[in-house]
Amino acid sequence: VQLERWQGEPLPWWQSVRIALHCYQPECQPRAGERWRYQVKLKRPHASVNFYGFDYERYLFAHHVRALGSVRASADNKKLSDAARADIDSWRAELQARITAADLTHGALISGITLGLDDGISRAEQNRMWGRRRAK
Repeated sequence: VQLERWQGEPLPWWQSVRIALHCYQPECQPRAGERWRYQVKLKRPHASVNFYGFDYERYLFAHHVRALGSVRASADNKKLSDAARADIDSWRAELQARITAADLTHGALISGITLGLDDGISRAEQNRMWGRRRAK
């Protein structure tokens, strides 16, 4: 999520902030390109220390995520505008929805190849596609 305003004041483009939000209410799930106003609870990104595991805090820093948070249930939460038709993110989301609705045999692979989305591709399909074998 890209933060555009802080306490009602617009942020300059050089101070734009990226935050990772979790929304547990089904009525406030944003789609790509939409603009929403949320009341949120934010905290600094931090992770537990695991020297041999995935460094989540480094990942967030590398992807310019400066805060983690959750959307609070509030009457102030509302959609400000729909996605613009010319927005690339909304175009990708619409194309992904059409591919999914077509119920194709290899729809996840088609989405992965055409749109760069790999969330629907299973680990077995990825291994088969890239010719990887499991170590025994």
